[in-house]
Amino acid sequence: MEAVLHANASEAKCAPERITRASATSFFRALRGIDAVSCPRCGQSGAYALRDGRFRCRGCRYTFHEYAGTWLDRVKLPPEYWLTLLRYFAEGLPVEDMAQRLGLSYATAYKACHTVRLAILAANSDEAALLLDERGEAISFCPNVSTEDVQMHCVQCRSPVFHVTRDNGQVRVRLFTLAKARDVFSMDLPLKCWRTLLYTGPFRGHEGLIFSCCKRARGAFGHRFVGQALPLDRAGGFMDIAETWMARYHCLSPQTYYLYLKEIELRCNCRDQGLLSILARMLMAPVSNSRD
Repeated sequence: MEAVLHANASEAKCAPERITRASATSFFRALRGIDAVSCPRCGQSGAYALRDGRFRCRGCRYTFHEYAGTWLDRVKLPPEYWLTLLRYFAEGLPVEDMAQRLGLSYATAYKACHTVRLAILAANSDEAALLLDERGEAISFCPNVSTEDVQMHCVQCRSPVFHVTRDNGQVRVRLFTLAKARDVFSMDLPLKCWRTLLYTGPFRGHEGLIFSCCKRARGAFGHRFVGQALPLDRAGGFMDIAETWMARYHCLSPQTYYLYLKEIELRCNCRDQGLLSILARMLMAPVSNSRD
């Protein structure tokens, strides 16, 4: 379990020991390759560097800064702040501590961590196309409860469902496009609740289904919840790891919970390697709607 809760010790070798703007810039450039800089306007790669540190597209002649059009551009932080924050994120440092150590507001540190999770989801392009909107933000599927008939409200709920599978030691958390949260309530499956998360017993070769729903809905279907252990609960299983990580968060919103599921999936599968470089590459990926 400790291997899951902390970045690999060799991770320190991936980034400069003393993070300065120059060393952080070199780190990001080495991961991406300077020739891979793409124009955020036309998408052509191979933009060339200018003396002032900006880049110019060889095709449309658009001038832009190095991280324009990427997830790094979502929060206006210098590269040394981003690299330090990624180290803290990989280690699982709480947002409050990140903000204090970096001298940032809580809102800025939280937005940066939220951006990291968006980038993780975006790396799974098929799922991102269904779960992120045209601005690259998480789509909210859970409607507000505006009626006393909670069960009728749940029948209308479109919250996504994921299935969890183990494959050669890898944990796969994939969007189950054939069902919504409302459908799982009608299935003859054992159902458990942990905070805002609901998960089931085995389903069609998967260890279980998992989703999130609102407090009133959980109360309405509370009579369905079982107490016995399910496959997802076993030692080293997805929920065993997820509970350890998610216990540090105040609450997982039904609107954005799947960002945390994808984070846990990444942590499960990369527990034997450093996360820092993986996260940095994800953040340097282009966001289609971003503009300088």
